[in-house]
Amino acid sequence: MRWLSLTVLVSVRALAQDAGTLPATPGKAAVVLAGDPETLERWASAKPAERAKLKGVLDTLKVNERVALGIVVDGYQLPKSRSVDVVADLTITDPDGLQVLERASVSNARLFDPRTMTALLLEPLLPLSFPVTAREGVYTVRATVWDQVRGTSLRVESHFTLAR
Repeated sequence: MRWLSLTVLVSVRALAQDAGTLPATPGKAAVVLAGDPETLERWASAKPAERAKLKGVLDTLKVNERVALGIVVDGYQLPKSRSVDVVADLTITDPDGLQVLERASVSNARLFDPRTMTALLLEPLLPLSFPVTAREGVYTVRATVWDQVRGTSLRVESHFTLAR
């Protein structure tokens, strides 16, 4: 019984350390669209200066084209407790402002290696496609990323164009 109380005390102390040294935000959130999941993984592991050179990152989608949507936290700092628990909610609205998609806890991340990762890519990546009946125009993607360890959140809004 003594061992159990010691474990709880250590866990509470680690959480208190994370909360006490909280940055205002744990990084910068982004929503990235790509032609395939491998491009998203390359984007997340690339240095920020190299990301613009990557081919396959999209800002215009075509009707019936299947793409991968990824939610990323760029500049993520590992908490002192070394534990990661990040969850994202997602909403997509069409050019008229009508919600096309709304999902709570759509992606999450529990692992982060600061030696090899420059951004925290939340999994699973979402397959996304629009039917022939979808309206053309500019769609809005809103994501809220919740850092469960720090008790903070990030919001991001981005846009893409749907064309025929």
